[in-house]
Amino acid sequence: MLAFYLDSAEGEEGRRGCLVAGAATDMSTFDPEMAAVVAGALAATEAQIGRLVTQGQADGSIPASVDAAATTVALLCLLQGLRVVGKTARPRDTLAAAVATALKLLD
Repeated sequence: MLAFYLDSAEGEEGRRGCLVAGAATDMSTFDPEMAAVVAGALAATEAQIGRLVTQGQADGSIPASVDAAATTVALLCLLQGLRVVGKTARPRDTLAAAVATALKLLD
């Protein structure tokens, strides 16, 4: 999942950005309906990340000592941040370093 977001944060796709991230930073402030759509999209992504963290803990690839709830929110914030920062055409290696650092949350 992190690799997908990293790939999506660069090149033309990165400069176009993410509809959810764009709506979260722009339209949802003024439009309650859009805010609900954005909240739903973010909740779905958060749930998916949470499932992956829980599965990792179940199969032993993520230690049980990792706070699943806090790590899930931290990764959600990183993923959405990648899409926002990707609009600035940051070098891939810079974004990859951020992803590598985030992976340490799972140790």
